[in-house]
Amino acid sequence: MLFELQRPTDDCAVVLLAVHELDTINTDQLESELAKVMGGEGQRNLVIGFEQVKFLASTALGALINIHKVVESRGGQLRLAGMSPEIYSVFDVTRLTKLFSIYPSLDEAMQSLTPTV
Repeated sequence: MLFELQRPTDDCAVVLLAVHELDTINTDQLESELAKVMGGEGQRNLVIGFEQVKFLASTALGALINIHKVVESRGGQLRLAGMSPEIYSVFDVTRLTKLFSIYPSLDEAMQSLTPTV
């Protein structure tokens, strides 16, 4: 399994735990999974956990930017959490730390969400 979706009991966000590698092959699957979960009148907030991610391709960065646009256009909030220093450095070098809200842990990312109406 490349991704694990969770819905916390308070239902304030969908949590997606990405595993191992976000590369060219599974980036399309990432966008597809999120389109299903975030589609319709469903949840607007999304937290993506990077705790297990060891590799991140440039195509994954593009997909994350697209996901950010979709979530924001729906009035939702996107949080990224639990990155290793190596993965965080990719966001830092590309200046994507200015676009994304990145937190050390899933708990901190969840606590940062403001309620949406």
